[in-house]
Amino acid sequence: MSTTATLSKNLETASDLPDAELCRMANDGQADAAFAAMYERYRDRIMRLASAFARDEDDAQDITQQVFIRAHRSIHRFRGHAQLYTWLYRITVNCCKDWIKQASQARCEHRDPSWWSERDLGESLFTEANRAEAGVERREAGEALQQALTALSPEFRSTLVLREIDGLSYREVGQTLGCSEGTVKSRICRARRQLRRELTRLGYAS
Repeated sequence: MSTTATLSKNLETASDLPDAELCRMANDGQADAAFAAMYERYRDRIMRLASAFARDEDDAQDITQQVFIRAHRSIHRFRGHAQLYTWLYRITVNCCKDWIKQASQARCEHRDPSWWSERDLGESLFTEANRAEAGVERREAGEALQQALTALSPEFRSTLVLREIDGLSYREVGQTLGCSEGTVKSRICRARRQLRRELTRLGYAS
């Protein structure tokens, strides 16, 4: 069997395996198939987090690629004490922080707001009623939310995105960011207030 055919067969098998088995595969000489399955499984969730930090979709894709490169290099150190996606999210947060250090702090004026799905907009943060009252279209609402998010500190931004957009529990967010559940709840509360103030300042929330 050719190398390509073998990889394709391994990938087909890997796609149905639980995370723990993918990690075992990655450490047992089948890293390509294992990481291809991990990438397909978690790419969109990693991209959502990266997009809260990046200037545009291209930058978010670059961050996502860097996340999986770092994960590939360090998978031998993953011992399963945390869930795989929590480990990947922690790498993502670190990559985003590194990106912020290197990137311009200019606001994301050229982001394509269609990148944010209806779920990403977060009804608890930006309700249909508020959007209707403000008289804005969905595209403009996406631009406003993204601009408001970029005004938050990296700590507040990552905490809010993981909890409100990606749906992690307080415990999972704490594990990802390396802080207590109490700290997570405090950050969420303060981040919501700051986000609401920013949206009000922009004229998109009451």
